[in-house]
Amino acid sequence: LAAYRPTGYRQVSTYNFGQRSRMTKPTTPLIQHAPCQTSLLSQLARIDVRVAPRYSEDDSFRRTTEQCERHTFCRQVSTLCTNDLLRFPVDIVHGDNPDFEFKTGDEKYGVEVTEAITTEAARYDYTMERTSSQKEPYLLEHEQVGDPNIQWAKLLRLSAKNKTRKACSYKSNGFEKLILSIYDNHNIIDLDLYKAANILHKALSEDDEFFILFKSLIIESQNKNVPMIIMLTASQVQLFPVADVWAEPK
Repeated sequence: LAAYRPTGYRQVSTYNFGQRSRMTKPTTPLIQHAPCQTSLLSQLARIDVRVAPRYSEDDSFRRTTEQCERHTFCRQVSTLCTNDLLRFPVDIVHGDNPDFEFKTGDEKYGVEVTEAITTEAARYDYTMERTSSQKEPYLLEHEQVGDPNIQWAKLLRLSAKNKTRKACSYKSNGFEKLILSIYDNHNIIDLDLYKAANILHKALSEDDEFFILFKSLIIESQNKNVPMIIMLTASQVQLFPVADVWAEPK
């Protein structure tokens, strides 16, 4: 992916295995009062969603939290929009606590974005990029045994549960409705994403707290190398191919 230098000013982290640099930046409006699907998709297509490598010899071109958040949530919004799951107008502001303020119709949501990846897998990606080595699918020992759908659901549930404390703080700051947005980077092979998503939904539904704190959980994952968006609410599980409005025309 091409390197990208952020132009806004908000809290940004540069991830380099234990070394995190932060600088203060204000919130950034991304979508301004999009009145319809066409307008929203057009505004989204103009947003730079590229993500720099984890490793770069030039610190200014190394991956930032801001890039990852923007890439993850914008792709999810474009998919929800394309599948007629949003109300208009739509406004999106990129902030820090929470990561996004998302207005759709007359409802306002706080959005928390996270990447589901183990430290070991992130270190592997970093090493491969630093040495320019060819990447092979990275699997942890506990991901190589048993039902891959159950393993995936356990890992995603852990990522989701790790955000419940933040959710409580956002609610106390006036965000009554919250969305948890996850980019799944586990790369588990032989995954039946629909089955795995339903296992995850059952596990989260058995937790009395999760769907009280979060209105929905939205995940980008892979199903047989096809990027997919999973949307989980208290009552249902939905899967959609990613609506990539940034793709080059064929």
